[in-house]
Parts: sequence; structure tokens; C-alpha cells
Amino acid sequence: MKKIFLTGASSGIGKAIAIALAEEGHQVWGTSRDIARLSQLTNVHPLALDLGDSISIANAFAAAVRDAGKIDVLINNAGSGHFGPAENLSAETISNQFQLLVFGHIQLMQLALAAMRDQGGLIINNGRVHDVDPTRTARFQSAHCRSSTGRHLHKLQ
Repeated sequence: MKKIFLTGASSGIGKAIAIALAEEGHQVWGTSRDIARLSQLTNVHPLALDLGDSISIANAFAAAVRDAGKIDVLINNAGSGHFGPAENLSAETISNQFQLLVFGHIQLMQLALAAMRDQGGLIINNGRVHDVDPTRTARFQSAHCRSSTGRHLHKLQ
């Protein structure tokens, strides 16, 4: 049984991952900006997490480690999208997108690496097809696609 920290557990792929892992007997600390959205998940420890807020990130991860004793797996799954041509998006909108999809996930990876250094562990960054194949970038999703790609630059080298 693994102790897993999962971002974006309240809907979509993250919710499906949380359900599947809990059914397999793993302990899952699932996160969402709106903790009430996690109430429908059984056998998942709900945590509020705002990837746009570095204090929220640190507090959520620390709470999971305190509760679990250790974290074996970090799954960076949470995402958000601001859609439109880059020329029509404000610098603030683009900056917020990068905070959510790149910098917030990097902060979690840094926290997880520090926590896993002596024990080992696994970090999974869930991505999208346009993250590794920019030719498949969806029209009018420039900020979302570029920021999401930022998490996977190592795959493009």
C-alpha cells in the first residue's frame, strides 16, 4: 500500500485516479481548490490546495506528510485553462496560468523530493498530448498549452 498525494482529485482524470487508487487499497490524499468537491470520494483524505498560492501548497503537502507519516508518490495532475489567442490574453492571465501549471507543480516536486530523499519515492507529472507534441496545440489555447508544456520540457530535449 502506497501513500499518495494527488492534485486535482475533484474531477476528471484526477477523480478517476483517486477512486482507482483507493479501490486498490492505497491511501490517497486528494486535493482541490474547493474541498467540498472531494466529499463524494470515499477512502480519500481531502485537502484544500490552491496551486496559485505557495503557502497553500506548502501547508497542504505538510498536512499530508504529518497525517501519513510519509508520502511515497506525488501525482501532479491538477490543471486549469485560460483559452484564447495569446495576443488577447493579459500578462496577468498568462502569469497565473504558468503559476498553476508550472511553478505550483515545481514547488510540490521540490517538497516531495525533500521528503522522499532518504526513503525513495515516485513523482508523476500528468500531461496532455500537446505537452509533448506542440504541433497538436489546440487553437486558442496558447497560454494553457505553453504553460502545460513547461512541466514537460525535459521530454522535448
